[in-house]
Amino acid sequence: MRRIICSIVSVIFTIIRCIIWKLLPYSKITIKGLLRFSPDVVCEFERGSRVSLGHRVRVHSGCKIKVRNKASLNICDEVRLNYGCIIVCREHISIGSGTGIAPYVLIYDHDHDIRDGHD
Repeated sequence: MRRIICSIVSVIFTIIRCIIWKLLPYSKITIKGLLRFSPDVVCEFERGSRVSLGHRVRVHSGCKIKVRNKASLNICDEVRLNYGCIIVCREHISIGSGTGIAPYVLIYDHDHDIRDGHD
């Protein structure tokens, strides 16, 4: 029963989050179907970023998704990001349909130079 309630809360939270994302004037976000993001997932979409989320994308607790200025992130259908994953996109990242990403995987499309002060 607890699992069902948590799932319902996640879906409701995700719907509210998606509505807010669609209202943001500075990012282009395309949502192609039902998503499920845990409430503590951190998403940062900077000005000029483009994000495409496919149907049945599931993002678990502790994940962070950061799409920097003018970058493009494409997550296709049936993708599952397990607990604690981090995606930081500075240019372009694409994750294909049906991909499952293990817990605590870090995905970057840059060299992670910490001198500039950004992830």
